[in-house]
This record gives sequence, structure tokens and C-alpha cells, in this order.
Amino acid sequence: MEIWGDTDMQGSKWLAVAGVLGSAAVLLGAFGAHGLPKWLAEQGRDVATIAIRVDNYETAVRYHFYHTLAIGMLGMLDRDRDRKARGINWAGGMWLAGIMLFSGSLYVLVFTEIRALGMVVPLGGVLLAMAWLVLPVVIVPSLGASATRSPYDQ
Repeated sequence: MEIWGDTDMQGSKWLAVAGVLGSAAVLLGAFGAHGLPKWLAEQGRDVATIAIRVDNYETAVRYHFYHTLAIGMLGMLDRDRDRKARGINWAGGMWLAGIMLFSGSLYVLVFTEIRALGMVVPLGGVLLAMAWLVLPVVIVPSLGASATRSPYDQ
């Protein structure tokens, strides 16, 4: 099935989509963790309804992420991996740092109750969201160059 038209650029476009979807998933997940319960309470929802809706929202964000990763891997299958190695390394490094700061701080906070770590969590979240945005920033400017490249250019 040909969605994008030019098959030489399909991988780039799928990776750009994954970048935007991934950043949105991070931001939506942050809202679900910090703003959704309060907003539902302000809407007059009872505690049981809030719990059900927050659980459903978390499921939506989780599946959003799973399929964003799948779209990204689809794009990687159709890409020249060496061409964008620098951007991929930036995104990978930001994800690694973001996971360590965001998830690592939360893990330690859960087990030790060191409340000061709560200030580190948002920095990790920002790195996670920014890493997702590296993909379209790195890939989109090269779409025009990819279209003019000959299949014999290696």
C-alpha cells in the first residue's frame, strides 16, 4: 500500500511522523499524571470515576507510545541508516539521559521518599520530548535531497 506516493521518501516521512507522535505521547502522559485527575475533580467527577478515567487515559498513552515506536521502526527499515547517524545519536543520547533522569528519579523516589528528586523528573520529561522532536528536525530538511538522489548514488 503506497500512502506517501514517492517510495524513496517513505521511511523519512514515517520517522518524521513518529517524532511528532512520540513528543505528543510524552506531553500527553505528563498531563495525565499531573493535570487530568485535578481537571476531572473540577468537573465534579467522583473518586471512582476519576480512577477509571485516569486508568483509561494511561492505557491510551501506553498504546500511543507502543505504536509510535512501531511507526518509527517501520521508517527505520526503509532508511539509509548511515545518512542520519548524527541525529539518531543525538536522539538516542537524549532518550537515555531522559530515561535516567525521569524514570530513575521516580524509581528512587518511590523507594526512598527523597522528595527533592521530584525536581529532576520534569527535566527528564523535557529531554524525552525533545529527543522525539529531533527525528523530524533531522529528517524533514533532507526530504527534498532524497527525492533528487539517483538510485545509483551509493
